[in-house]
Amino acid sequence: MLRAVERLSARVYRNLRAGARVDGEAVELACLLLDWGHSADAVRELVARRPSDIPGPEMAELAAELLRAIGFDPGFALAPERLAVLEQAVRMVAADFAGSAVVDGLHVVRAQDVGPRALLALGDGTLLSSGNGLAPSAGDDPVRALVEIAMEVQDEVAARFWLVWPVCPRHGLGVRPVAEAGTARWRCAGGPCGHFAGPVGGLATAG
Repeated sequence: MLRAVERLSARVYRNLRAGARVDGEAVELACLLLDWGHSADAVRELVARRPSDIPGPEMAELAAELLRAIGFDPGFALAPERLAVLEQAVRMVAADFAGSAVVDGLHVVRAQDVGPRALLALGDGTLLSSGNGLAPSAGDDPVRALVEIAMEVQDEVAARFWLVWPVCPRHGLGVRPVAEAGTARWRCAGGPCGHFAGPVGGLATAG
């Protein structure tokens, strides 16, 4: 049954992205989930009503709610734009690590042996060893992508070279990436309350 749920969830997701009707797939998925003991509102409503009585927009919302209720994640395969977000974030992060000599050719790779996650690698193919990879959902939010990638690369630099990098242009202290007010920034501990040293991807310009 689990495989059938995964197959139907993927079909519902693909059809929703394409703007197509999902009547049959959504109802079939709801019936499977009901048999499996799920009692979300969307499950009960899709089972109780005739698909022909549900307008297209409402059906689409019910189907989307169904996917949310079961925690469906399309991964990278069904949502390839997530990988593009990670790749853009890598390019921005690499600019702040240029002086560390560890990020030459930094890029995102997919590795089957780590499941759906993506890994960071250098130009020679060496995988960064300090992190556990990037979940596909990191590609849903450019700010989250920047922060997670910056932290992973920073930890790799520290592990390889016992080096704190990057550093605040003003204080020469190590900085850490944080999400603040909808942006990714480097926070420095210097000064009485600390301060933002610059945006992730723009530290050199800020300095």
